[in-house]
Amino acid sequence: MIASDLQQIQYMLEAAHAALVFAEGKTQEKLFADTRLVFALVKALDLLGDAAAKVSAEGRAETRQVNWAYILSLPRRVYHNNDDINLSVVWDTVTNELPTLTAQLQHIRLVHQRHV
Repeated sequence: MIASDLQQIQYMLEAAHAALVFAEGKTQEKLFADTRLVFALVKALDLLGDAAAKVSAEGRAETRQVNWAYILSLPRRVYHNNDDINLSVVWDTVTNELPTLTAQLQHIRLVHQRHV
């Protein structure tokens, strides 16, 4: 895997970790009621999606365990009709998808750092 892909995976990992920290101990109701939390989570998901989009096609092919289609579609799904934030998608992504994604990204980083 090329160095720029590994750097983007590191950025993805940092964004996912930030979202998990922001959401730690929160409920879905708390998310829906806390504008600052919503903005923090959406920003983290934006950064995650931006970094994912910069991983090369070859890098994505090498890491098929990652659900790239899901990650790359985040902006479209988070921003309902391009103006409203879909809070259900934000909550589902942070609570159900990011823990697995974080583990996958950590594994990828570990495996590829051994080869550097």
